[in-house]
Amino acid sequence: MEIKVFWSQTALENLEDIFEYYKYQASIKTARKLVRDLVKSTIHIQNSSKIGRI
Repeated sequence: MEIKVFWSQTALENLEDIFEYYKYQASIKTARKLVRDLVKSTIHIQNSSKIGRI
């Protein structure tokens, strides 16, 4: 069973803030990787609805 993961407007804004912060504090490469990994995690959760404890 697949579940739906929705990104709220606040979550999207926070993701942008995370990107901007790490772009200046680390590097643009680091910022892109971090945001990409966060998005991949939500896709993984969406496709693996049976992971975790019951």
